[in-house]
Amino acid sequence: MVKNASVKRIAISGLWVDPVTEEEAVDRVRSFVEGGECLQILTANPLMILAAEKDDGLKEAFRSAELVVADSVGIQWAARLQGRRLEKISGIDLMERLCAEAAGRGWRVYFLGAAPGVAEDTARVLIARYPGLNVVGTHHGYFKGKDNVHPSEEDIIQRIAQAKPDLLFVALPTPFQDGWIHKNRARLNAKVAMGVGGSFDVISGRLRRAPVWMRAAGLEWLFRLIQEPQRAYRMRGLPVFLFKTFGARPSKNT
Repeated sequence: MVKNASVKRIAISGLWVDPVTEEEAVDRVRSFVEGGECLQILTANPLMILAAEKDDGLKEAFRSAELVVADSVGIQWAARLQGRRLEKISGIDLMERLCAEAAGRGWRVYFLGAAPGVAEDTARVLIARYPGLNVVGTHHGYFKGKDNVHPSEEDIIQRIAQAKPDLLFVALPTPFQDGWIHKNRARLNAKVAMGVGGSFDVISGRLRRAPVWMRAAGLEWLFRLIQEPQRAYRMRGLPVFLFKTFGARPSKNT
């Protein structure tokens, strides 16, 4: 298994985050693709950290993932309390960077998740944006039912394994998404698997992305909340995260 970089990782509420730049993250993925097993990337935010406290699958995903990047100003703030600095690496931006890299290097890409039709639309947009992108499969995220309409979870895993993707992007709900990757990654036959949350909805055009100025101000979460007010219930966890991380001290690295 690829080891984590020698730079000391940062503990946020007992879970590790890697202090890497976006360029360094892309370099790591290049080395991951050269390996022979499925390695996992997590894009951490405060709600994921809180969810991991109650979800063992997500917690294990954090602990075993080969790369965990900070996808939130809240994670940056928690690191700053420890005298450490983190670059915010948006999951959607990293996904696009990796698709550009895949187009140039001939990597095989698979898109899994979101509502029916969204993964396909995401693939079409990215193929147009990055000519040469080799998409070897797409599938929506409705595969857990026992009806005769949607394929079973086992069937989807087999489809992905047969496609042999270098990059597998998974857009499923948190905390299920990253725990699902962790549980199944040995069977997915992918080189790199990354949870990307709502990125498919944005890239496909179902949702709009926050203006650049809001991203720069750390208000992308607010723009998404305006578009999806049902997320307000989840957002109540943000003050809890800030309270729990206040006064945090560095922990020893593993």
